[in-house]
Amino acid sequence: MCRIFAWDDKEMKQTIPQKELLDANKRNKDGIGLAYLNSRGFVEFEKGISLEKALAIYERIESPGFIHFRLASSGSVCPELCHPFPLGGDLRLSGTVKEVIAHNGIWGGWERYLISYYMQKKIEVPPATLMSDTRLLAMIIKDCGRNVLDYLEVGRVAILDKDGIYLYGEWNESGGYYDSERAYKQYPYLFKEQHPYLTDPRGYPSWYL
Repeated sequence: MCRIFAWDDKEMKQTIPQKELLDANKRNKDGIGLAYLNSRGFVEFEKGISLEKALAIYERIESPGFIHFRLASSGSVCPELCHPFPLGGDLRLSGTVKEVIAHNGIWGGWERYLISYYMQKKIEVPPATLMSDTRLLAMIIKDCGRNVLDYLEVGRVAILDKDGIYLYGEWNESGGYYDSERAYKQYPYLFKEQHPYLTDPRGYPSWYL
C-alpha cells in the first residue's frame, strides 16, 4: 500500500513527527514524492527521489502540500509510477502544474476501467510497466472531474491545487495533521467490507500484518 501525510499550512506540517516519516519510508520502500503550492498558486512536485532529498524539500515547505511514500500494489516499481501524478497522468518526475493527485488504497478491478478508457478513446494502451491504478485515476479525473470519486471505491485520495488540499476517503486527523494510513488502524472494518479477500479474521489487510 502507501502512506500520505498532508497539511493545510506550515503549522500543521510541523505537528508531523519525524519518526512517522521515517517509519513510513521504512514500510513503503517503492518511492517518495512531494507536492506543495508555490507563491504563484501553482503546484510544485518532485517524485522518485531519495529520502534525504525528500526531507530536505519537505523542511523548506511552508504552504499546503503532502508527502507520499509508495508501496506498490499495482504497476511496476519505477520512479515514473511514484506519486504524485499531474491530473492527466503524464509521467514527468518533477514540474510546475495546476493540480496533482496522490493515492493510498487498492482500486479493485482498475484494469477493466483501463481497457474501457482506452477503447473509448481509440488509442493504444500503454505498456503494463508504465500503468497503475493511480495513474489511470489521474487520467479519468482530468476528463470527468472529481465527482467521479463518488462512484469508485479507491481508498484515500489527496488532490492539491491552487485552493489547497482536497481529501477523499477516511483520513485520520488525531495527530493534528492528515494521515492516510492511520485510517486502517482506526477503522480496519472499512477495509474488510470493501476487500474481504485481502484480510485476516481480525479485519486487518494481509500487507499490514
